Parts: sequence; C-alpha cells; structure tokens
Amino acid sequence: GAQPTGTVHDQRRREFLWNFLLIK
Repeated sequence: GAQPTGTVHDQRRREFLWNFLLIK
C-alpha cells in the first residue's frame, strides 16, 4: 500500500468529529 499514514488518521479524526457534532 502506497497510502500515507496521514490518510487513515485524518479519516478516524473526521469520524470522531462528525460523531461529536451529531451527538451534540
């Protein structure tokens, strides 16, 4: 896989932020 580690981290971070916003 030639994917940068930043991609997965960003995706997880985005999901967490989205969940927080939805819960709020």
